[in-house]
Amino acid sequence: MEETNKGNSETSANQGNLDQNSQQDSPQQEQGGQKMSKEMEIGFHNGALTTLNKERGEIVKMAQNIDSLMKMHVQRLKELGVKVHFKGQSQENQGQKNSQE
Repeated sequence: MEETNKGNSETSANQGNLDQNSQQDSPQQEQGGQKMSKEMEIGFHNGALTTLNKERGEIVKMAQNIDSLMKMHVQRLKELGVKVHFKGQSQENQGQKNSQE
């Protein structure tokens, strides 16, 4: 329990540092007395979008892998005679899935 709280406080502290750093690194602020050229700013934002798009793709892959693993476990539990119901699942969705089987 203590480790969790410690980790959360460190994460909060690090987030605060990230916020401060991101404000300092903003391309619209003056750097070394000069403003970033339009071409450099465009490149900066294009690079950021490319990186974020790749990260989003990796998150989607992780979510798909997790979903696949969950389906395998649910299928095996059903084979063993265990009824599985997730809190986020409505009764209507549950009925549709059962009718498809």
